[in-house]
Amino acid sequence: MAKAKARKKPDARQKDLARIHILAGQLGLDRESYENVLWANGRVESSKDLDEHGRRQVIAHLESRLPASQRYKGRPNNIDSLQRQELKKIEALLADAGRPWAYAVHLARTMYKREALEFCSVPQLVGILTALDKDALRRHSARMQLLWGDGWQEQAQRIAELLFGLERTHNAAANSKHLGLALGWWDGRIEACCAWPVALDGFAKPPMCCGGCYQRALRQAGRI
Repeated sequence: MAKAKARKKPDARQKDLARIHILAGQLGLDRESYENVLWANGRVESSKDLDEHGRRQVIAHLESRLPASQRYKGRPNNIDSLQRQELKKIEALLADAGRPWAYAVHLARTMYKREALEFCSVPQLVGILTALDKDALRRHSARMQLLWGDGWQEQAQRIAELLFGLERTHNAAANSKHLGLALGWWDGRIEACCAWPVALDGFAKPPMCCGGCYQRALRQAGRI
């Protein structure tokens, strides 16, 4: 009797796509609403065309629309404690990566043998935060290299100078936050790095900061 073929484990892409479809079903999205989400967050019309970054963006967006009871599954009870402000930063990095709280709990177990983030000391939370930040830097750097090749660091620096006024003495390529915001700007998500209300009418005057976001907002609105 022939042995049954071993089932292949789903890869990260398959898991992400399955998660997207599950979330869309939980939210009760119709086809038009679903396609609008894909286009707004990944500039594609079908989930199969999403790259890794696009899948994370879509998952994060859909999860943000879930009821709070589902959205914050595994969220530490002491996240609002003034003595545990690192937890808010951990939450932001997890959201950016499209990862659940369970990922941070896994880091707590492997790094410090703690079964919950609530049991971690401040130095241990800082260690987990550092690990997530390094992970974000690797992800952002890899995507920028795909976009711009070997010259990605120079391109990242130019965008950082435009958005944040950073001088050459600041190494934007070594800062995960700056790279993440630069990618958000590049993807057309102006709200990721600028408080200017680009979704509203009133483009008569540019904001009193840089003009890059303003010009990009005008192009998106079809004004130029």
